[in-house]
Amino acid sequence: MGTRVGASLLGSPRCSNFAVTKNLNTFDKMLFRHHFTSHRCLHRTATSKRKRKLAPITSPSFIFNTTTVKNMSTTSASKINANAASTGLLFVGQGAQTVGMTQNELEIPRVAEMYEIAEKVLGYDLKQIVMNGPAEKLSQTEYAQPALLIAGLAAVEKLRLSDSSALDNCAAVAGLSLGEYTALVHAGALSFEDAIKVVGVRAAAMQAAAEATNGKMVSVVGVTDAPLKGLCLLAENRTGKVVKIANYLFPKGRVVAGHAEAVDAFKIALSESNEKPLKVGDLVVSGAFHTSLMSSAQAAVANVLKEVEVKLPTIPVVANTTGRTYSSVEEIKTELAKQVVEPVLWENGVRSIIDSGCHLLYDMGPRTTIKAMVRKIDMKISKKIVDVQV
Repeated sequence: MGTRVGASLLGSPRCSNFAVTKNLNTFDKMLFRHHFTSHRCLHRTATSKRKRKLAPITSPSFIFNTTTVKNMSTTSASKINANAASTGLLFVGQGAQTVGMTQNELEIPRVAEMYEIAEKVLGYDLKQIVMNGPAEKLSQTEYAQPALLIAGLAAVEKLRLSDSSALDNCAAVAGLSLGEYTALVHAGALSFEDAIKVVGVRAAAMQAAAEATNGKMVSVVGVTDAPLKGLCLLAENRTGKVVKIANYLFPKGRVVAGHAEAVDAFKIALSESNEKPLKVGDLVVSGAFHTSLMSSAQAAVANVLKEVEVKLPTIPVVANTTGRTYSSVEEIKTELAKQVVEPVLWENGVRSIIDSGCHLLYDMGPRTTIKAMVRKIDMKISKKIVDVQV
């Protein structure tokens, strides 16, 4: 996602209460009713600062040593087999970026190496942008996405030094939008070099698609899905433009996105309905991510995925588009491309990890947005989330 969506949904000052009236015209009422009725701290560990020769980057074990995983196949895994000691890792998405993140983790050789590799692959000094900003530049999709890929993996290396058993017992991983690539690297499905290449293309393509379309996103808290879909339909009917639910983050916590005109029409329709949202707020983003307005980015991602090696993960990875674990390499490639134009089913994905029996979850990366969302999904498990901030 191209935004700090979770923070906006969970109490951003940009969100405001929404007035509710009852001014739908007769035709709109009929259309709405028809649609309605038919349906988130670990201590720092000092490590050697000596420079090392770059490790081979064609192997996924550059980031994740698959031989340390207990009770799991060393070749592939598509089903979550959790037990009383099992953990789950949840990786942050775009919007969690902060200037200076991973600064302390630069002492860890693998983290420093990742920045070196990223500079070679991307063609610019990503570390300089992350460390020095400005925030406005780091927040641009083109830089935020690869920066957060490294941030999530830096959290893995920090956890490896602080509590390696959490990685040994990892039974499942997931990542929010961009975070799914971090999860796939950790699980051995993508090498870091290939992942930074794909993410670089993805970020640039999404930025270009956003600039080519007048898109917008708005967070809505406190309204169920059926009326939201009905109101989107009303707005589309009124404007002839696209507006859809783009993110299913937690119960009654959704993000609606589409053409700016249609999103504005949706907000008007919501204010005219009988629904009483707790919060509604525009998101500070450059486009309508996870909607059809990103179709050109979908093609770009599909094409670059043909140029890299994708393997079955050694740890089950939950897909954003289905809320279920991947079962084949082809499915990974297909769903990663679809992800930029289809809704993120984050709530379903987190539930699948919790329901599998993972007893402890880790919020991997800057900020605590993931923890806040998980708290909304399952209060019991939310008391067993460890923040691994970088």
